Formats: sequence, structure tokens, C-alpha cells
Amino acid sequence: MKAKASKFLSILKMELEEIQEDLKTLLEIYRCYEQKHEITNYVLQENSSLIQAEIAALRSLFKFLDTFSLEGYESLEALSEGVLAKFKELIKKKEYPQALYYLIERRVQKVVKYLSLE
Repeated sequence: MKAKASKFLSILKMELEEIQEDLKTLLEIYRCYEQKHEITNYVLQENSSLIQAEIAALRSLFKFLDTFSLEGYESLEALSEGVLAKFKELIKKKEYPQALYYLIERRVQKVVKYLSLE
């Protein structure tokens, strides 16, 4: 289980990096929309603020994963539930954008599904 748990965290980190890259791409798309006058500068600023907050939150959650203890988890499902519970707690405590939890939850489920196939 320890090897699978370690693999889970490694893959999850890659998935979180992908979310971060997706958010950066979305930010660039919004900038293009603003340049084409498809959205106003005000909308760009609002969206940019939210995306930058989500990116900053992801950086913080990366640090959390580096210190997350794998001890006491009997199964991959228990580990994923523990990670999600801690993410939910951190997002609420630090007042990160709530939508970030749902993005992460989908990625956690994806990693669990992938590792369950092994």
C-alpha cells in the first residue's frame, strides 16, 4: 500500500500542476477576449483575480502534499478521502475559491480510478 500511496501523491501533484497550467491558459484566453473587445476590462480584472487566487491556492496545496503523512491509510480510497477532506478543510480555512475543491476532487477521482486499474 505504501508504494501505491506514494504513487498516488506523485500523480496527484502532476494533476494539480495540470490544473495550474489550465488556469494560466484560461487567463490568456480572457486576455485575448479583452483585446478583441469581447469582454470588458472590468470582466478581465474580475476573472484574472479569481484565477490568480486559484493558482496561489494550488501552490499552497502543493506544499501541503509535500508534508502529507501516508501513515494510517489502509486503502487507496481511504487515502483519497483523507486528502480530499484535508483539501476541503484548507480551502475553507484559508478562504480559497470554493470551485477549486471541485476541480481537485475530479482529479483525485481520476488518479484513484487509474491506480485501481493496476
